[in-house]
Amino acid sequence: MNKVFLQGRITKDLTLQTTNSQKSYLKFSVAVNRRKKDESDFFNCIAWEKQAEFINNWFGKGAQITIVGRLLTGSYESNGKKVYTTEVAIEEIFFCGKYEKGSPGQQNQQQNQYAGAPDENEELPF
Repeated sequence: MNKVFLQGRITKDLTLQTTNSQKSYLKFSVAVNRRKKDESDFFNCIAWEKQAEFINNWFGKGAQITIVGRLLTGSYESNGKKVYTTEVAIEEIFFCGKYEKGSPGQQNQQQNQYAGAPDENEELPF
């Protein structure tokens, strides 16, 4: 069985990319704290299409995220040396931590989605 569960924070700003065949994808890393204080592990992750777009719209640098996925390994040549890679292919994403308006990853969600809805600081009429 190849299954990975991670809960951590996104380490950098997200950039949605597109392949030559117009499939969207997102590569990013997640920092996961170890039990020992001040130690973290960093995992490279990749999401495709709808999941990539969802993560790009709702998460950002510093945002907490829970990921379920599988490990992918690969290799490539660089300066005549073989470089091995490992990344997490995302299968499921979950929110964790507290959502706050204007928190990391919410740049695209700044405006209220519902026309005519009262501002959160406005008094309700009843």
